[in-house]
Amino acid sequence: MTRRAHTHAEQATFTPSTTMTIASAFLMTLTLLAIPSFGQAKEQLKVKTSFANTGVEPSASGTIKATMRSRKSKMLIRAKNLVPARSYQFTVDGVSQASIGTNNGGKAKLRFKTGGDNEMNFDARGLSVAINDGTDDVLATVFSGAGESSDSRVDERSSLHPTEVAPGAKGQTRFRSDSGRQRFSVEVEDLPDGSYDLFIGGVARGAVTVSGGEGETEFDSGDADKLPLDFDPRGQVVDVAQNGIVFLTGDTAADIPGVSLCDPSELEVPLASTGADADGSASARLRVRDDCDRGFRVQIEDVDIGEYILLIDGIERGTITVIDDGVDVKGQLEFDSDTDDPDELPLVFDPSGSLIEVVQGETVYFSGTFEGESGPPIGCAFQETEVPLLNAGIDPAAKGDARLRVRDDCDEDFRVEIEDLPLGDYDLRIDGTVRGTITVVDIGGEHEGQIEFDTDPDDPGELPLVFDPRGALIEVEQGATVYLSRVFPTL
Repeated sequence: MTRRAHTHAEQATFTPSTTMTIASAFLMTLTLLAIPSFGQAKEQLKVKTSFANTGVEPSASGTIKATMRSRKSKMLIRAKNLVPARSYQFTVDGVSQASIGTNNGGKAKLRFKTGGDNEMNFDARGLSVAINDGTDDVLATVFSGAGESSDSRVDERSSLHPTEVAPGAKGQTRFRSDSGRQRFSVEVEDLPDGSYDLFIGGVARGAVTVSGGEGETEFDSGDADKLPLDFDPRGQVVDVAQNGIVFLTGDTAADIPGVSLCDPSELEVPLASTGADADGSASARLRVRDDCDRGFRVQIEDVDIGEYILLIDGIERGTITVIDDGVDVKGQLEFDSDTDDPDELPLVFDPSGSLIEVVQGETVYFSGTFEGESGPPIGCAFQETEVPLLNAGIDPAAKGDARLRVRDDCDEDFRVEIEDLPLGDYDLRIDGTVRGTITVVDIGGEHEGQIEFDTDPDDPGELPLVFDPRGALIEVEQGATVYLSRVFPTL
């Protein structure tokens, strides 16, 4: 889990007794409404930063300038004092996005944009970006995140979405960073007057006072008249709540179509058999999920049991192990741009238009070029909803989150993870029913615990998912004391 700063002394909290009263009287379903609001029209990100020189080419320098909006996004990379007439790679988190070549004077320029030759279709926020010479990073920095260059300038705005408690409410967040000084604000409209708790990443950071239907809370790292911005809100979930009930919720990351929002799609192509095993078959599949993450799989069937090498454009990318499971004789290799399964490899290449070969020794068994028209995904579109649990104030250091994942094969996985609580056992209560025990243990000096449910459990640590967490009140408690809770949103 992402580590977050401890609660500020001025935070607003709610008591477990209040939470339990609400739980028994008001078990509502939260729905993230897709209603346009004043915040949605302004979702955007602007970043201007410089690269740091890694020492490989001591005179090299460069800059990045990006603007991302709902209709059009663009990024310009400039570099100078590189080796003249040489090709480099621009990488994001180690994955090459495009080649960047220098002229005879050692200067280079690379442009990405929506609908351009270099499509702006990757999300670099919080990741390392670099100009790589094929072996080493020559220039590198973090794009809007911890570790960014000291001269970074960032301006990001995102929407808060109303729950059914106040369907007409609106909200937005804004984060600004300018050469070390950072500012963050949360603005709300059309809420009933009163005081609301402001949770950022599940941690109560202050209050929003609404008067005349409007309210705003500001944090600043350099202005003593505002709340101190001693934490990084980027990428965090923001909740505006009252007595434990969430009225507005959203992510501080702007939703950018084609960058962080994509239409799910799937392209699967057969790989031609060379006749080395006449009974065998093979296919390659690329899936794009709604959050723009990509999954690539190569599968072979009905060939001799053993190991086969996967080549992509002549480069060895992994080994496919074919086994007989009593039903099928097959093997597969999976890659993902956001690996969270031990069986997945990082997708650090683009298979589009590539030559795919499955070989054993000197023998090629299957071969084909991965190209064609993609269509809607078969089965279910991958979805993942992860929200922080709200700290009830009993232990201000406690943190937790709940995650529901719908996989491509329509199986579902629900996980609750907690940390920074005293060692021991905690009950997980879902809509008033205890569903299991979370044991907090010491792992390398960190107090952590989790429980996981799956509709098709295949891990000894997983429990059967026999309930629907959507719209359910989730509580982490010990005895009669509730430490963390929230109503899980519907998808």
